[in-house]
Amino acid sequence: MDSFILYTILFVVLTFAAWVARRIRGTKTVYLILMFGIMCFMASFRAYHIGNDTEAYYRFFTNIVRGDFDTDARLEIGFRYLNWAVAMVTGNFTALLAITSIIMFVAMYFYVKKWGYNPYLYGLLFWLFGFVSFVSPLRQSLAIVCLFISLHYLLKKEYLLAAVICAAGALFHKTALVGLLLIPLSFLKPSTWNLLVAFVVTLFLALTGVMESFLDEYYERYLDVQSGVAAAVFNAAFGAIPLFIHGRHKEKITDQKLLVIRWGSFLFAVCYLLSLVSSGMGRIAYYFFPMAISCWCVAVKRLRPGIREVVMISIVLVLVAYRILILAYRPQWNSFFPFEYVWQNTSDLI
Repeated sequence: MDSFILYTILFVVLTFAAWVARRIRGTKTVYLILMFGIMCFMASFRAYHIGNDTEAYYRFFTNIVRGDFDTDARLEIGFRYLNWAVAMVTGNFTALLAITSIIMFVAMYFYVKKWGYNPYLYGLLFWLFGFVSFVSPLRQSLAIVCLFISLHYLLKKEYLLAAVICAAGALFHKTALVGLLLIPLSFLKPSTWNLLVAFVVTLFLALTGVMESFLDEYYERYLDVQSGVAAAVFNAAFGAIPLFIHGRHKEKITDQKLLVIRWGSFLFAVCYLLSLVSSGMGRIAYYFFPMAISCWCVAVKRLRPGIREVVMISIVLVLVAYRILILAYRPQWNSFFPFEYVWQNTSDLI
């Protein structure tokens, strides 16, 4: 927990300094490079026990280095060949982590430049809410990179190419196909009332057990664990609340980029509501957390000055408290803290 607090203080100070200097040309770019550069360094040189399944990926990479390409048939072909390509150059697993981290954070940098709306708020919310989710599931994170690229072509109205690139993410994780939902949804303009009804129906289906037969029984059932219910509801609320925040006048959303952001945040919330009966749906939600954070940035931007700053500070404080509570009461969700670099701890290497 100490390392989480120290890094949080660092990022808060960095964000505050950038916010104060925001009128200086180039501040946004420098800020994002520093924020994502530090996080990329952490992800690249983390100890091998840090992050979900990092040790399993280490064992897989080691087997690839030894010439066993067919080890662990569950892993997707794209991820296999990426491991093979790196193994042909070096047998150092940290090199694989560094290469994938650079790809992931460069993609995130360009996503925030285009879709962040408020890069200062986005950078801080990403650390508090998205960093662990982005770095830990390595294969899914590479699939999210494909989703980012597909969104670029979606806005250019090259829908077939956007769909192909999004589907290519399945080469790294089969669940990437869920990102295809954003393409047809980007044409729909739901009202606030429609979204509210959809949330109520989803919650009803989750609580009554109707969805249980359709979801993977392998995963934990959060309804059976009090802390699991709290975490699922909190995450669902994070995706849902900004959808209902309006400025002085409730505007009609017609811009396709805003529609993609809103639908992404909606899907994030829906997935977490369904995680009440199968925690695996929380992993599906990973694909939409960048849009959920963007939705908060859009919502805050609509507020009047004064109220805007109060809401921003409140969001940050709530997320800090949430993360600390997770560290204390939901340790199985914490695979990153206390954080260690690879040179600090090698006893966990297998």
